Amino acid sequence: MFGTVVLSILAGGDTSASLIGQLAHRMLSDDAALWNEAAADLDLIDGMIEEEFRHSGLVAAVEDIVERSR
Repeated sequence: MFGTVVLSILAGGDTSASLIGQLAHRMLSDDAALWNEAAADLDLIDGMIEEEFRHSGLVAAVEDIVERSR
């Protein structure tokens, strides 16, 4: 049980850092079109974060690691 909790905490930090980095890279690519769009309408950011979760597959990978550790 302790190992699963520690793994979840560590994986959560790594996942968050990867997600933020990938989203920033994607937003700044292609002449920063997504960045400018988000800057013009801050309400779009929540949807962009959700889409990055879906697109990156990071959440599924972490769930697999946690399941294998049980």
